Amino acid sequence: MGKEADWNTAGKAIVHNMWGDTVVTGMEAQSGRAGFGAAMGEEAMAIFSEVFARPGLSQRERSLVTLSVLVAMRGGMGDQVRRHIEGAFANGLTPEELEEVCLQIARYNGYPNASMAFQQVQEVAKERGLLR
Repeated sequence: MGKEADWNTAGKAIVHNMWGDTVVTGMEAQSGRAGFGAAMGEEAMAIFSEVFARPGLSQRERSLVTLSVLVAMRGGMGDQVRRHIEGAFANGLTPEELEEVCLQIARYNGYPNASMAFQQVQEVAKERGLLR
């Protein structure tokens, strides 16, 4: 599949809802380059057009799954965890729901990963005015 087929209207709308025009533009620019980095840009587009846009799970539910996997793999490290916390809030999840995700991950995957992610949830929630 070419990037035009992958990067459909639904995929763009999902990315726009979660992170805004700047991220959409950045993904398009990265995939539009020739050579180094283009394939990664195309892969990012495909994730949202082919996976996030599928029926069966709501965007809220997909955010829960994605964030859970990222936290289990990486804890609170890296920009992907923070970015998907931001996306989860954009998809309607609350700080309390993300706290529950962290609590469950603490038991199944270990406290350090969950604790680092919880700190990220708190930071992003405060930045968005969702917590004091």
